[in-house]
Amino acid sequence: MTTGQPPPRPAVIFVDDGPWDSFLQLAAGLRRAGLRTVRVGVGPRRSMALNLLFDRNLSLASPEHLDRLPDLLADEYVADVQPVENLAAATYAALDRLRATQRSNLWKGRSAVIDKWHVAGVLRDAGLSVPAALAADSVTTRDAVAQLSLPIVLKRRVSAAGTDVQVAHSLQELDQLMATIDDLDDWFFERFIEGRSIVCAHFVDEHGGDLVAMYEITKRSTPLGPPSGVTFLSDPQLVATARRLTDALGIRGFANFDLIRDDNGRDWIHDINPRVIAGIALCQFVGFDFLGSYVRCLSGQGPTENEQLDASGAVAYLFPGGWKDVLRSGGRRGARLRVLRWVGRYWKLLGPRYFLFVATRRADAAGRRLRQRLGFRRERRAG
Repeated sequence: MTTGQPPPRPAVIFVDDGPWDSFLQLAAGLRRAGLRTVRVGVGPRRSMALNLLFDRNLSLASPEHLDRLPDLLADEYVADVQPVENLAAATYAALDRLRATQRSNLWKGRSAVIDKWHVAGVLRDAGLSVPAALAADSVTTRDAVAQLSLPIVLKRRVSAAGTDVQVAHSLQELDQLMATIDDLDDWFFERFIEGRSIVCAHFVDEHGGDLVAMYEITKRSTPLGPPSGVTFLSDPQLVATARRLTDALGIRGFANFDLIRDDNGRDWIHDINPRVIAGIALCQFVGFDFLGSYVRCLSGQGPTENEQLDASGAVAYLFPGGWKDVLRSGGRRGARLRVLRWVGRYWKLLGPRYFLFVATRRADAAGRRLRQRLGFRRERRAG
């Protein structure tokens, strides 16, 4: 560092190739709590409105430029990093080159949790239930279907937010999906498990204190994407599973894992993400203080309390897209007041900067749609 001493405020670094709602919501909370937030965007430059949530916005042309991070962050004290999965390996490798006085060690071990194929093997060795899988370059599609049955999941070893995850319901459909893949080494087949889709959100600090929240997904923003509507659960079995999983992986900070509970009540873990949970705002909404636990960890204010909150049956919808669900969640009487109270809760959680960012982003999107329509009309007239 230029002064030889870390700045007074620890910084959390966010690395992505497009704005992620969970990153934006966490950044809003961290900035309100007095921590620095730095976004490293890879690819095209994004809206200037991001400056509302981040103290610094850095732009890199491609993932290859992530090796410049030690120089770009030379004047920061990096308390933690939140990268998307496809950029995580390069990010961790770069930040590991920071001097000890410039960084924490909170992300140690996370780089081994990026590869879904590798993680599944670790969890099986730990005695946890994981769907059977086959490497895509080791068997034919016909053999994969014979061993794992239909429907069958085709999954990339490193991916995020449901991207590069496909479900084929026939051999012909699977063959069509496979025809679009260039490198089979990056993919694997997985047995499809029918059942309830449950997320377990876990935060573990460096002292071993932790916080666990569980919810069943009732609505998604995309078919295989992050949750937009959930119902919370209280399940000591899942709390124990979360702690076994985190211990097996040897990681600290946030861990977000998805599982399917089949008709026999068996929980099958099918995805792990060692970063901020997609539903952090939903958890905060019903009382799970993941943000407070994270801030205390980063600021060295003591361990997280292990006492579990019972939020069983609580329903939450993600802001801002869930307002229609809130409107329909009760009778017509008082519907508008119900939405206003819901918005007010999120205002308290996320703050005015986040609301101003959302309004600016929506205005930008509306402007782009209008320009596209006008351009289309001019083309039609010219034709």
